[in-house]
Amino acid sequence: MIRAVRFHWLRLLRLKDQPQSVAGGFALGVIIGCIPFFGIQSVLALSFAVLLRINKVACLIGSVWTNPVTAIPVYWTNYRIGLWFTGRDGVSFERFTEMLGEGSHTGLLDLGEDLFVPLGIGCGLAALVLSPLSYLVVLQGLKFRQAQRRAKARNAARQE
Repeated sequence: MIRAVRFHWLRLLRLKDQPQSVAGGFALGVIIGCIPFFGIQSVLALSFAVLLRINKVACLIGSVWTNPVTAIPVYWTNYRIGLWFTGRDGVSFERFTEMLGEGSHTGLLDLGEDLFVPLGIGCGLAALVLSPLSYLVVLQGLKFRQAQRRAKARNAARQE
């Protein structure tokens, strides 16, 4: 898991685009990654990246933070946050994972608003918090990398 995060971080830092475009693309991808429906996240990420003229690769990288490996813990956490905000009683973790793992969405639809209202609120709150944070972290990382490159180029020029 750590290797995957490092790989994507380095990939972001190596993108050839304006820092604001890369950071904006990643932040939008994080928002889209909060949408709890697999299969459409990549399509939405690319569509919005094209419409907003921000970095498409960064947007795709940002959207994969929810994937088949991380989905259950991420959406369970978002669901619990949504329950806390709505004051509702929720389903157990076992029932939640059972519904997600069935492969058919009929089980999820049977839960109706007991699942979707808290999950939607939790996912929305996660997007509101994580997206600006990810924008700032990526932007600062890109600026730091640019400063390192400039310093390295100056040192190389001095040695010649």
